[in-house]
Amino acid sequence: MEVRAYTKHLPISSQKLRLVCDQVRGMDAEEALVVLRFMPQKGSDLVYKTLHSAISNAVNNFDMVREELVITRIFADEGPSMKRYKAGARGRYKPRVRRTAHLTVFVDEREYDEDDEEYDVMSTAAPVAADEAAPAVAEAQPEVEEDVVDEVVAEDEATDEAVEDVEETVNEVEPAEDAPADDDANAENKTEGKE
Repeated sequence: MEVRAYTKHLPISSQKLRLVCDQVRGMDAEEALVVLRFMPQKGSDLVYKTLHSAISNAVNNFDMVREELVITRIFADEGPSMKRYKAGARGRYKPRVRRTAHLTVFVDEREYDEDDEEYDVMSTAAPVAADEAAPAVAEAQPEVEEDVVDEVVAEDEATDEAVEDVEETVNEVEPAEDAPADDDANAENKTEGKE
């Protein structure tokens, strides 16, 4: 079921507003909000507010899931034009047309096709129980060959032996006798060097 939000008498021409609408048509609603926030056009702020209103209508009035909403239709129509003028040279006047637009946004929940690759069983309204899904997951995982497992175990054992050899070598090395035994001797050497 499509949910709509519309805004009338926006202070922008419908032609400029359509350029923004074309960028977000068919997108996910949440993704479209992010895109609109960073667009430089003036109309992006106007479309952002109307789209946000449509999302709020769907969530609050019709209990739709916010993450599943998609922009199904979005369009901008012409509103009434205000005729104004500006003084020109030699006492003439220059006509100005202040155009307005009406914006309409329709959002709806995403419909999944079972043949589609992106179809996710767990995101549907009736998810499969965990006990029922476990055999399917086990069948999907590739079987690991035993010789590959043996190679990994052998590499781990070789690494452990190498670490033990290095630790034994480090323990056998004795500290040099010329080195000062405590930090007090180091502190005295530093103070003598400063003088």
